[in-house]
Amino acid sequence: MAGVGWLMMKGYMNTVLMNARQTGRTTRMVEDAKQMAAEGKQVAILVHSVDYGRDVRQRHAIPEAIRIVNRRTGTVDFVDWDAARIAFHNSGAMPLFIDHFAIENHYSGMLNQLFRWDAKPGEYGFGRECVTAHLETELAKLQHASGVILADNERLKDELAATKIHRQNLLTQTKDWVRERDVFNSAIGVSNTLITMLRGIITQNVADKEQAEKEAYAAQLVKDQLVAAAQTGASALRAYTDALGNTTSFAATALSKLNDALESAGVTL
Repeated sequence: MAGVGWLMMKGYMNTVLMNARQTGRTTRMVEDAKQMAAEGKQVAILVHSVDYGRDVRQRHAIPEAIRIVNRRTGTVDFVDWDAARIAFHNSGAMPLFIDHFAIENHYSGMLNQLFRWDAKPGEYGFGRECVTAHLETELAKLQHASGVILADNERLKDELAATKIHRQNLLTQTKDWVRERDVFNSAIGVSNTLITMLRGIITQNVADKEQAEKEAYAAQLVKDQLVAAAQTGASALRAYTDALGNTTSFAATALSKLNDALESAGVTL
């Protein structure tokens, strides 16, 4: 199992190294080396091979003042890996820039050793089972979140459908209310018309009553005047007949007819 874990870590390391390639690391390293050389300092660059060194110098226009060496260069006295410095036979120590390709090729075994004794599968580390368990946990979280989202979506659909039904009911009620309002307004209009007509009838009746009362009063006045005149005439006629000793038949007859007329009118002399 330890061998399997080591192979897994080696594959993981290779993946990391491959993903880091073609990202401009060599270019940035060369630019820093040029900057330091421009400041008057001696610098050196460690590369994978002589041919690769020539290619790097040509592609990046590296001046000859910057030494390009490889691991097998014979003029190297020592390399201080901790301080990243290098010394040659004819010069003192100087800053050393190490290209990533040289590290990956010459020290790949050392890099793989970095992960060889990491946690076994199932423990803390980069074991396949551990990664799988982590992915399964994340997948379960995503599935749970998806379930919650789907449930919320269904709930929202139901609420939307209920809202549509409620809206339709409100529209129907509003239409009914509008119809009832129109009927009520029509009824009010008819009522107003009837009220106007009744007012006209009442006004006419009042006028007719007043006219009738006026006519009745006038008739009564005429009647009273006629009665008064008849009474006056009858009294005069009676006095005349009494004076004549009732000898004139014509006067007696006239007086009798006048009494009959007055009795018919409800007047008693």
